Amino acid sequence: MALSPSKAHADDPKSKGKSGKFGRLPLITVLGESRQAWVAVFIFSFAINFLMLAPTIYMMQISDRVMTSRSLTTLLMLSLVAMVFFAVNGALEWARTSIMVRLGVRMDKRVGARLLAISHRCELEQSPDGRRLLSDLQQVRMFLTGHSLLAALDAPWVPIFAVVTFILHPLLFAVTVGGGVLMALLTVLTERSTHEPLIDAQNSAAEAQQFVAINMRHGDVIEAMGMFPQMLRRWQEKQDMHLIKQAQASDRAGVTQSISKFVRATNQGLSMAVGGFLFVTSDVSPGIVFAASYSRVGSWGRSKRSP
Repeated sequence: MALSPSKAHADDPKSKGKSGKFGRLPLITVLGESRQAWVAVFIFSFAINFLMLAPTIYMMQISDRVMTSRSLTTLLMLSLVAMVFFAVNGALEWARTSIMVRLGVRMDKRVGARLLAISHRCELEQSPDGRRLLSDLQQVRMFLTGHSLLAALDAPWVPIFAVVTFILHPLLFAVTVGGGVLMALLTVLTERSTHEPLIDAQNSAAEAQQFVAINMRHGDVIEAMGMFPQMLRRWQEKQDMHLIKQAQASDRAGVTQSISKFVRATNQGLSMAVGGFLFVTSDVSPGIVFAASYSRVGSWGRSKRSP
C-alpha cells in the first residue's frame, strides 16, 4: 500500500524535498519504523486480556468462599486483590492507547509534508487524486486510535476465555463456542451486505464534494451566467444518491445488529440455564454459574467493541 496517488507524481523529482524522500513511501514501511512500540502494544494486549480473567475469578471466589463462610475478612482481602488487578488493567489500557495515539502522530509528521507536496502538484495539474491524500492520512491516523484496531488487537486473545469456560465444564464451552460461531457468521453477513452500499455512498459523497469544489472556484462565472439553479439541482441529485446508499447500508446493518443482540442475549441466558442445570444435577459450585456467564460476556466484549 502506497501513500502517493500515482507513481508518476510520487517519483517526480520536482516533488522531492530537502531530504530527497518525496518518492513512494509504503505505509507498512512507515508503521514498521516503530517496531518496538508495536511489540509493546502486543504485549500490553496480552496482559490486558489475561487480566480480564480477574473479574471471573473474583466472582467465583465471592460465591464459593464468602457466601458460604460469611467472612468479611475474606471479602475484604479478595476485594483488595481484585482492585489491584483492575487498576493494573486500566493502567495498561491507558498505556496502550497512548502508544497508539503517538504512533498516529509520528506517522502524520513522517508523511504529512510529503503528501501535502504531492497534493499540491496534483492540484496544479488539475488531477483529482491529490484532494483525498490528506483526508486519507487523517482516516489512517483515526484508525490507529480507534476502537476497530483495539478490537483487532484483542481478538487473538479471545480463546483465553473459551479455554477458561472449557475448564469450568465442556457443556458450557459448547454453548459459548456455538454462540461465538453465530456471532461470527452475523458479522460476516453484516460486512458482505453493507460493503457495496457503503462504498457507493463514499464515492457519491466524494463526487458531490468534488462537484462543489470545482464550481465554487468558478462561482463568479456561474452567477453571471445564471447557472446556479442548474448547479444546485445537479448537486442535489448527487447528494440524494449519497443519502440513499448510506440509508440502504444503515438499514441492512440495523437488521443484522438486531439479530446479533438477540443471539447475544439468548446465549447469555442459555449459559446461565446450563450452569444452573449443572449445579442441580452434578457436583458443581454456584460460582461456576456466574463465572461461566461472565467469561462468555468478556470474550465477546473484547472482540466486539462499541465504535
